[in-house]
Amino acid sequence: MNNWKMLRSCFLLLCVVIFDQILEVAGQSTSFPVISKGMHHFKIDPTPDFAPARLAPGWIDSSSVSCGISCMQHYADCLSFLYNRTTHLCSPASSVFNKSDPPTSKEGELHYKVTCDYSKGFRLMFSGSAMACLANYQVVWLNYTQAHEACQAKGAVLASVKTFDKLAILRNLVGGNMAWVGADDLAGQGYLVWKLDSSPVANETLESVFSPGEPNNALGLEHCVQYYYVNRMLNDDQCSIRYGYVCEMPLPFYDNIF
Repeated sequence: MNNWKMLRSCFLLLCVVIFDQILEVAGQSTSFPVISKGMHHFKIDPTPDFAPARLAPGWIDSSSVSCGISCMQHYADCLSFLYNRTTHLCSPASSVFNKSDPPTSKEGELHYKVTCDYSKGFRLMFSGSAMACLANYQVVWLNYTQAHEACQAKGAVLASVKTFDKLAILRNLVGGNMAWVGADDLAGQGYLVWKLDSSPVANETLESVFSPGEPNNALGLEHCVQYYYVNRMLNDDQCSIRYGYVCEMPLPFYDNIF
């Protein structure tokens, strides 16, 4: 039985490595999590503005998948790694923070870990270039503040929707329902701010994910953002109205984009 389990594990790993090689040849890997192990995933950043703390000299490995698995198996603090698809050099690393020592062309692309806690009902979801750790649509009718507090109780916030690709994920989750989205101007600043990172809602976001003419703060009473099922876009609304909601768990180094 033990031999069978070992053979099965080797076969599964071989399939993953072959799939990874196909993606690398096709040049499509930047839109996919490179490795999935439990609730941990690695995301590629081919041109990072930050650099990892290297853990050890690199070695030659067959693929980025194999490199990442080796990194996690041999280093408890493996939070990232560097992989050169041409030379197959694999370099283990930990925290991503040092801007003064970016990856060299010899080291290759930076792969950094993102964590999505499946035990709390979250899962990684993808559309185009967007990736997010989201919980399923909650069919519980709450006002905006109550919905935000319900997400906070899970270590999350109301979902942000900064790009059209992220909107596509929300559409699939919410379907033909109304849902609160994590943006408001409740602090009286006069412009919408994302709950996820406290950044202002950018003009390009207003143009790509909001309904035409929105947000308009009708009658001076609309200070919170919701997903409007009729045209499947965003709209501002009165915060006291009760809708369902979607919670999002932040992904370090990534959520400022989507």
